[in-house]
Amino acid sequence: MNRQSTEPTTVENSWASIGDNWRHFGDKEFENIDVLIRYHYLEKVPMGDECGTCLQRPIRAPKTRYKESDLEIISQLGAGNFGEVFK
Repeated sequence: MNRQSTEPTTVENSWASIGDNWRHFGDKEFENIDVLIRYHYLEKVPMGDECGTCLQRPIRAPKTRYKESDLEIISQLGAGNFGEVFK
């Protein structure tokens, strides 16, 4: 039985080249990644010619960063292909 999903397709990762002080996506260059995201979000320009995916809800990365000295490792919870998890 062939079922087709009615759910919208989600693209979680897409390719953007990153240089020393510029960003580009396809043939258009941007001064930084925020300008690139704003352009695709506001103009509803597809993220790529092949799939036509448009950015609907950009998510900003948290600005909080922790120093290693601020953390206390209590115990290891697990490990896998992508590293270890600690409490």
